Amino acid sequence: MSDSKNNIFVPEYVPLENKGEEAIICGMADVIYPDSASTFVILDTKLNKIINEDHFVRYPNKWFYPSWRRQEFTISVQPAAVWSSICSLIRNVLNRIIPMWVLWEPFPNRYNRFILKSTWFKNKVRRKALEEVLKCGYLIAGHDGAFDEYDCHVINLMHEFGMRYGIFGSSMKTKTKSKYIISVFEKTLQNADFIYCRDRIAFDWAKNKFKHLNIQLAPDPAFGMRPASQNDVDEMIEREGLIRLFTKPVIMVTCAEPAPIERHSFKNIPLRKKKNVHRDFLASIFDYIVNKHDAHILFIPHAIGPTPGLDDRKIANDVIRRMQRFDMATNLVGDFSGRILKGLVSRADLLIGERIHSIIGAFGVNTPFISMGVEQDNRVMGIIGEMCECHDLIYLLNDANQASFETFFDNVWSAKTTLKERLSKTSMIINGRLATVGNEIKDIIRGKEID
Repeated sequence: MSDSKNNIFVPEYVPLENKGEEAIICGMADVIYPDSASTFVILDTKLNKIINEDHFVRYPNKWFYPSWRRQEFTISVQPAAVWSSICSLIRNVLNRIIPMWVLWEPFPNRYNRFILKSTWFKNKVRRKALEEVLKCGYLIAGHDGAFDEYDCHVINLMHEFGMRYGIFGSSMKTKTKSKYIISVFEKTLQNADFIYCRDRIAFDWAKNKFKHLNIQLAPDPAFGMRPASQNDVDEMIEREGLIRLFTKPVIMVTCAEPAPIERHSFKNIPLRKKKNVHRDFLASIFDYIVNKHDAHILFIPHAIGPTPGLDDRKIANDVIRRMQRFDMATNLVGDFSGRILKGLVSRADLLIGERIHSIIGAFGVNTPFISMGVEQDNRVMGIIGEMCECHDLIYLLNDANQASFETFFDNVWSAKTTLKERLSKTSMIINGRLATVGNEIKDIIRGKEID
């Protein structure tokens, strides 16, 4: 990794199997360095050593974060899930009985400081790797809404050794009531060169908590990712045998079961039954679309991991199995870049998406869409609803039923032409704002003062 100002350290886990997260990093690159190459140093939980790839250098996440602190509670009985739930319970107990524990610096942070300061430490590989990170031209945190007390400790350490930083794309932690977490945030934010929140809820929360700081609202960096070329998309369509689909209308789909949908969809259904109800619902609405509009349904793999439970292709397979008109449904199962998928979505007549960044991709290429989510999801309501001015294209799953969706779909379908024109105008505004933000960040990285 060369000593270059175009090298950016993102001190967060970025699972490239999730094409939305890839889109965010690629969007940062395209927005900040639209005319030059850049390299992003990111973290990966599966690694024990550094991996160099085109435009990405992946470091082991465990070098910076203790794995147990971010585990989530689940109802699965799989060993990994049980371990995750135990870690979550321990963390919640600590939050209740010793709330100030979040102020304590995690062990990896203390260890990294020791390595960098020690004159006799023998692990030269680890030390050199950390020194390479410090050679990056800048640190940008906050991708995919990230930014919590754990990030703050890492950012503060990097800053201690001379690295400048900013926040871009964060959703903050708006539900926290802990004064200790807020104090950790303030310590970090007050030294940031810029702070951009990606949705109004996070922006309003941060402005209220940190009134003396210059906090701004800006689109999610993923809006700025350029799609693959038309030639590359054509080659992919031919290689995957998809040409036959385009003899009829093509509805592309991203289906997922993230926590907000898993918890809040179909509100009168018990939690243990929601998954089956959700998949039956998807199968029934796609049967309706096929029967009424004679359209092909193409499931696109917007997330293929990093764990089996986060592989959208498995959900798509199950939905297709439940469809009566499965003959008109295709599950695209390869591993495709975010740029290729965005280019593919530009060929769709309409996208139905439960993955937020697939909707952002459709918006960017002026493809009409229906965003399916729940009202508790700030990303859906704040980014798609408010920032994109597309509240009327959000179908809420809180009270979902087939009859209401059929009416909703038919209204959107009949307005496809005018929707493309509307999306084109709105996306120009968002892209203009992102271009301004990108120029501001680039000037800051180069050492210029921004008013």
